[in-house]
Amino acid sequence: MQRITSFFTFLLVTLSIYGNTYYVSKSGNDKNKGTKKAPFLTISKGATIAQPGDTVFVYEGIYRERVVPQRGGLPGKPIVYMGEPNKNVFIKGSDIWKPKWKKMTANVYFAVPDDKLFNDDCYKDNKNPFKVESATTPYQREGKAEVVNFGYKGDTTIVYTIGQVFVDGKMYIQRPLLKEMIDNEKSWFYDKSSGNIYIHFENDKPTTQQVEISTRRRIFAPHKRQLGYITVQGFILEHCGNQYPANFWESKHAEWQQAGAFGTRSGHHWVIKNNVIRFANGIGVDFGNEGESLTDLERGDNGRAYGAGFHTIDSNYITDNGAGGTAAYYPEHITFTNNVIERNVNLLFRGKKRWESAGVKMHGPNNSYIAHNLIRDNSGEWGMWLDQGAGKNTQVHANLIIGSDTGFDLEIGSAFPDKLILDNNIFINNKDAIGSRESGGISAINNLIIGAEKGFSNSINKDRAGDWSSSNQYYFNNVLLKCGLLATVCQPDFYRSSDRRFDYNLYNATESDKLFKIKYASTEPINFKTWKDRWRVFNNDTFSDQNSSLITDLNYELNTDALILKLTIPDEYLMAKSLPYQKVDTDFFGQSLPKDGSALPGPFQRLTKGENVINIWNGMKPLAIYELPFK
Repeated sequence: MQRITSFFTFLLVTLSIYGNTYYVSKSGNDKNKGTKKAPFLTISKGATIAQPGDTVFVYEGIYRERVVPQRGGLPGKPIVYMGEPNKNVFIKGSDIWKPKWKKMTANVYFAVPDDKLFNDDCYKDNKNPFKVESATTPYQREGKAEVVNFGYKGDTTIVYTIGQVFVDGKMYIQRPLLKEMIDNEKSWFYDKSSGNIYIHFENDKPTTQQVEISTRRRIFAPHKRQLGYITVQGFILEHCGNQYPANFWESKHAEWQQAGAFGTRSGHHWVIKNNVIRFANGIGVDFGNEGESLTDLERGDNGRAYGAGFHTIDSNYITDNGAGGTAAYYPEHITFTNNVIERNVNLLFRGKKRWESAGVKMHGPNNSYIAHNLIRDNSGEWGMWLDQGAGKNTQVHANLIIGSDTGFDLEIGSAFPDKLILDNNIFINNKDAIGSRESGGISAINNLIIGAEKGFSNSINKDRAGDWSSSNQYYFNNVLLKCGLLATVCQPDFYRSSDRRFDYNLYNATESDKLFKIKYASTEPINFKTWKDRWRVFNNDTFSDQNSSLITDLNYELNTDALILKLTIPDEYLMAKSLPYQKVDTDFFGQSLPKDGSALPGPFQRLTKGENVINIWNGMKPLAIYELPFK
């Protein structure tokens, strides 16, 4: 994690001008005054007394608690929670468990955890995550949840809880059946009837290994909704037993609402920066409205779920979470930048009612800016998914999205022209690079797509209810390289599909390659000439790819570890023109684009003939699984 100590020292001094600084240390005591010489022991103690303008400064160590801010700050006077710069400051949703083990068989031991371990007691169902069944079934299985909760087919003996077990810091795999646990080491099983947790260790000496179990369902989240002006930076938040948010929008399922390990609880004007958020059973971080506005997964009168937004989520690692990396239900004015989102959906939630499983998922994020994020290998699910459309005036700029079923997905929304600007992004080895489903208003400009099964893709389901439109889809100045199908899109006279425009794109193909498909007019792919002829008829000779080009000798090499891309550029690329687009004025690296049509298509302007070596990720160094940001 790239932090500069002097900057944080400056920030701390600056903030102290406006308020008090309270210190927290593992050598402290909550009966102290919270000074540097007499610090508190818990972050929670600081949260009970911090007022607008105050800072809670937390020294290196492991803090096992749910931090519950009691109040928000004010404009210009946020309440700041700050981890010690350049140190590993943990907040864990787990506790070390040292029971009196009973042996079942070789390497398999069991015990019942003490109820006193579970102190996050505010939920309408249960404080103990092991006693709460998962709303859907992970690991691509069909279990009791699918049968009972949704009326689908499944095996009712397959039941997962939302608890987690870690041994010597490594996540063990939950098995829903006792025999499966016996047959697989590094696994565990929860017996509902007895309350026993069975663990299949690697060796026959459980007391020599550190066992941690998730004892809290959230790690950092208020009880009261709509708190504002809170800054949280410099923490490692991990080991949370939270729920999968299936049907989170329904009032009858308030207990399934979006509830990340880190959650703003429908708050506003939060700054979430330089944190590691990982190993949640469900969502890593939520920063929107949690669900139906009048219901709450927590007990008590905590306010309504509405009004979320104006957050800055910057330079965080959001990795290795069981479901999605993020969830945000109808937020406004979100700045989501410079984050690393990797290896989420690590519990492989796939199938019906397991649709909240993306690296980044937001519902209708009006007036938002999503830029310069690395979104990679989120278990083959969605990289970035904007559901219920993209809202209005949203820009998705210069992100690097790798290894997803769908790199960018826009689903079921209205379609104002230029509602969403998707520009200068790099899509590598995604099955569908840029897709839309019953939604429109997308302007895809200057993107680079490499190795996709489908470059541009959209589909229409006439049976879906709602006031949605798939109109106003524009694709200009994009470069598509080594793709299976370059485009498979609906014709504009199809249901709710008017106004589709293509031009000034570069397609890696030959004249005879049949890499285009017009849905639902024909099931067979067509070549470039036929494609253009069809669109000239559809679009009255305009925006029908007439100024686009085929290019055959454009080649690439990719170093997936170093994230270095080598592009071999021929003359034809450098001679290609682009369509000036008023709302896109910089490339992937921030270089200004000329507005006279001389800009190159794609996300890079500084290209020369021959081999170009491009470092496509200049952000925070990605972390391997379990790796810490500081040694």
